[in-house]
Amino acid sequence: MYNIPVRLQVLGSGSSGNAAVVACGGRALLIDAGLPLKRLRAGLDGLALEGVLLTHCHGDHLKPVARRLDAPFWMDAANAREVTRRPGLGDLPVRLFDGRPFRAGPFDVSPFPLPHPGGTRWHGYGFLVACGGRRVVYATDLGHVPAHARRAFAEADLLVVESNHDPELERRSGRPPWTVSWVLSDHGHLSNDQCAEALGSAGRAHTVILGHLSRDCNEPALALRTARPALRPGVRLLAARPDGGTGWLPA
Repeated sequence: MYNIPVRLQVLGSGSSGNAAVVACGGRALLIDAGLPLKRLRAGLDGLALEGVLLTHCHGDHLKPVARRLDAPFWMDAANAREVTRRPGLGDLPVRLFDGRPFRAGPFDVSPFPLPHPGGTRWHGYGFLVACGGRRVVYATDLGHVPAHARRAFAEADLLVVESNHDPELERRSGRPPWTVSWVLSDHGHLSNDQCAEALGSAGRAHTVILGHLSRDCNEPALALRTARPALRPGVRLLAARPDGGTGWLPA
């Protein structure tokens, strides 16, 4: 499976909806399916869909229309319990993982837990997806970067990582105090500075995509400016926008 082209495109990343496609040859995985069906299908670009990897059960990561994709949805048991209770998702074709690596078509998938709110009921996941000798790592919706996530970052050829907010902009946003407190917590969302600090672990990556930028409490230029010094010269750095894709990028 070596020397097969591996590529990724982010279709949307933010509180209004999330999805990304990882392709290896003519086959693909979706990571999340929180966008309209038309955008998901357009992003697949005629590729054979092996399945959908669900990071967690928030509505901006999975919409009921996604069940029309005719593909299995990979998630852990706790997220599956939450998802299948929702209107329009009770018959979702779920396949469970238990945190250990698994195979989906030509893809080797290694899920790793991320700190994001679910109380004691569930938590989020990031994914290391390997195919064709290349590795893509996807990690958004996390309040801090645990050691096991840093180890995954170190293996990435292409890394998608959250850079959600600037803390001062968040504090001045006028949002309800509990929302601000949650976003800034260890189980909320990653700030620009936290993202930049974690990028020190991504020494192998040739491409880094900043994801899940807040519309109200961040700016792409600010996120990029904060992250750039953490990367070695020559690394490609870009910010995914909520309302537009990145286009295809090689892994």
